Amino acid sequence: MLLIHPGPGECVGVPLDGRTPGLLLDPTVAEAKAAIKLAIEDAARESATFILAYIGHGEFPDERSGDFYLMPTNATEPTSDDAIHVAEFIKDRLKGRQDHAGLFVLLDACHAGAGAWQSMERWAQSLRGNIGFELLTATDDRATANAPLARAVIELLERGDPEAGDQLHGRDVHRLLRERNRPPQHVAYNADDARLALARNRARDPGEVFWKDSPGRAQILKQTEYFQPTPQLDELVEAARAHPVVVLTGAAGAGKSSLAAALARPAVADGHVPDGFVHAVAVLGLTTNQRSLADDLERQLRRSLPEFADAVAEFERSVPRLEREMLDFLPRKVLRPLACLAGGPEVRIVLDGFDQLRDGTREAVGEALGERPGHLRLVITARPDTPGCPPGYALHHGPTPRDDLDRYLASRRVPEPARRAILDRAGEHWLVARLLADAVLTDPATDLAQLPGTVDDAYAKLLDQAGAADAWNRRFRPVLGPLAIAGSGPVLPLALLAYASETLGGLEGVEDVREVLAHLRGLVVRRDADAPGEHAGLFHPTLAEYLLGPSASRAGYTLDAEAAHRAMVQAIEALAPMGEHDRDDPLHRYAFLREADHLWVIGDIDRTLACLRNRTANIPRENLERLRPWLSRFRSRFSEDHPTILNLRGWVAYCTAEAGDARGALRLSSALLPDRERVLGREHPDTLTTRLNIAYWTGEVGDAREALRLYRELLPDQERVLGRDHPDTLRTRGNIVHWTGEAGDALRLYRELLPDQERVLGRDHPNTLATRHNIAAWTGEVGDAREVLRLYRELLPDRERLLGPDHPDTLRIRGNIAYWTGEADDAGGALRLFPDLLPDLERVLGVCPRINPF
Repeated sequence: MLLIHPGPGECVGVPLDGRTPGLLLDPTVAEAKAAIKLAIEDAARESATFILAYIGHGEFPDERSGDFYLMPTNATEPTSDDAIHVAEFIKDRLKGRQDHAGLFVLLDACHAGAGAWQSMERWAQSLRGNIGFELLTATDDRATANAPLARAVIELLERGDPEAGDQLHGRDVHRLLRERNRPPQHVAYNADDARLALARNRARDPGEVFWKDSPGRAQILKQTEYFQPTPQLDELVEAARAHPVVVLTGAAGAGKSSLAAALARPAVADGHVPDGFVHAVAVLGLTTNQRSLADDLERQLRRSLPEFADAVAEFERSVPRLEREMLDFLPRKVLRPLACLAGGPEVRIVLDGFDQLRDGTREAVGEALGERPGHLRLVITARPDTPGCPPGYALHHGPTPRDDLDRYLASRRVPEPARRAILDRAGEHWLVARLLADAVLTDPATDLAQLPGTVDDAYAKLLDQAGAADAWNRRFRPVLGPLAIAGSGPVLPLALLAYASETLGGLEGVEDVREVLAHLRGLVVRRDADAPGEHAGLFHPTLAEYLLGPSASRAGYTLDAEAAHRAMVQAIEALAPMGEHDRDDPLHRYAFLREADHLWVIGDIDRTLACLRNRTANIPRENLERLRPWLSRFRSRFSEDHPTILNLRGWVAYCTAEAGDARGALRLSSALLPDRERVLGREHPDTLTTRLNIAYWTGEVGDAREALRLYRELLPDQERVLGRDHPDTLRTRGNIVHWTGEAGDALRLYRELLPDQERVLGRDHPNTLATRHNIAAWTGEVGDAREVLRLYRELLPDRERLLGPDHPDTLRIRGNIAYWTGEADDAGGALRLFPDLLPDLERVLGVCPRINPF
């Protein structure tokens, strides 16, 4: 039944006489033949693969002919009339046909292997290469019992096989049977055809789980390979039930991530984790920022919580768009919508690897989570003493008991003598045991007496087994160098990795890199493997620490970290150049997050600054989150009076304002101004810019009188230093008019300003459009309704073209047109315009906007 289950198999069963499709229990010979014939015909109509699985009795009466017969319930003699000669019966049904995608036969019967090679010979000759086929039997020509083939298939379909690919094939079942000292027979023809796959591999493809599209998907699967429930898992589940926040701490490699991943995979926890216990899980790393985390959690919550979509809609309905946009990513996308579910069920989110976040991101995420709704519960993993970790119930994950490690090794089918040796060497260290299991299974002839006992030595052995010692400089070093500096998890686009590898003297091309990754199988994780958008990375942070540390060098695996950073810079320059920054391209996205790091390490300060300035996101808060930590890094290299530090402080203030915090921007700029005046002078252009920003944000926080005073004091300095036509000078003139407040003076000054702005800035510049808007508004203040209406109608198409129909300024103009239509003695026209406008206002600004739309 697993073969036709919508989970792993997804095959289509063939109904026969009202029986359950695909499952024929105790059939007669005639019923079995009819079912096989019908299934073959249905597969032909669909151009599909025909799969026959038989569990029952078989006979091999004549060794000379090699004939093998299936013996259903009423079979009396092993003949073609009274039984089923499987090779001949299927051959006759397929002869001359080309409309099948493939043929797969599973025979779990005594003596079935005797017919395997006969079937191979007859089918290959008959089908003449038209289709591929496989035949797998439970035994050779001997008797068998207990349905070993069926049990092996069931185990693989239920749990998957981490050693297999995304799809399970006959060779994977064959390997499992051989490991259990069975004598299976496996014959195949064109078996590499993807259409001959048995089922989806649950160890590689989890199906319709809520985290299936998460960036951490590959790591979640990796961490739960051969997972065995332990008392630590039960303790974590109970703690997560009892406490709003649980912080699971432990040394690197203790197994924290496996426990965290198991919370999101009840299917591998054997009942220790209730279904639906966790609603979102995120694997955190160097390339995680608050936006990517919020996007990931929001996607998962929409799948795991049917009511979350309604909560998002309620949040967007009740909170005006402008107020929503002032919120940070986690509050806007996750926390505030979840608050709209108050009174509903508990929601539980797992954040794995809090210590792996960058300092600035960790601080921002921790601060945001401090404002979470009461029914949101968190499970967080981190190394001990991680700064910025949300306070909660501390649960320390220490050594893994020997018995639990033994069960894990047994599940991986590690031979008993090797298990004892691994347990003796691992010393209850989860990661060491796991790595040693990889080593033993990779090379069964491994000298157990020489097994390493530390993580570093285990990594060295696995690299030896991968062939790194013989091809380090040419093949492995050029690939592992960029992966080590990129961080753990599948974060590095394969195209960038291949280019960097070639730059470091490695082999050319993506396929060559994929071949190296295949040799490193257990040490790397891949997302969208073999697809054009593939990403790769190291499977665990400790591997990056090893490769970049002294232990790897002592083992002969020396990496030049600076050379790897330099190669990544060259790869980014070639494939994602700064001057062509594309925010939607994965290569450019990686460059946005990490290029500045690579440039910093190689000492290219100017280009680091250029990257920070030119590679931007389209969301101001994301730019601010990225920029803030860089100020601390530059302060470690430059004095407080260095122009670079002063410029960065100015950028941070500007980005703070762009993110909606005018008061914070005013505070930062006010602190910056005396330093710029002291270092650069009061009339230096950078000082003038800071004074302009202070005046602007003073007005934004509501102090109109002080803003006007600052602008009037600034204007003569700008005209003298920058010139009357400089954009900043024009901006100051406009703001002086704005804050003047006297209708007659304001209208006169705006009319004087407009031609200068149109000449210098252009008619479509935002400041020019703002002046046109203000002229219309002040015209209304002096009472000329028809002229106001003309000006607004003239401005509306330009606003729609440049800002879009839903921009608040566009809607504001539409509202003013409706209002002044009524003021111009056209009440009927106003009555038509306002109802058209209302739905757009409610959709964009909310039902009860906290700002005046007009």
